[in-house]
Amino acid sequence: MSTQLPGTRTGESEISLPGAVAVFLDEFPCAEGAVLLPPRLDAELGHVHVDGSLHLALPLADQAELLAKGWGERHPLYSPSVNVVMLYAPRTAEELDVAHSVLDASYRYATGRERAPAHP
Repeated sequence: MSTQLPGTRTGESEISLPGAVAVFLDEFPCAEGAVLLPPRLDAELGHVHVDGSLHLALPLADQAELLAKGWGERHPLYSPSVNVVMLYAPRTAEELDVAHSVLDASYRYATGRERAPAHP
């Protein structure tokens, strides 16, 4: 999924357990007011764990929707300075579509930009 996010790169997460693959801002600065994952708070917008679940930074409105729909939960260390929510691992094609949309929301939050639509 991350290969479709312009201006990002993947790599080992700076905060998660070994094996977690993160998406980092690479070409764009962090959007004003966005709080990404620790430790830098302005580089790692999310990571996927080996079980398929994702930790992501999201704006408050998207967090509220994620929680209300039962798609995930706030990280136990969540605070204004630790803006991390968990999206449960997708189990179906429909849930994978949800994961795509949540990752897109995290990208918009982190960059202030829309992802260009993928071409078939």
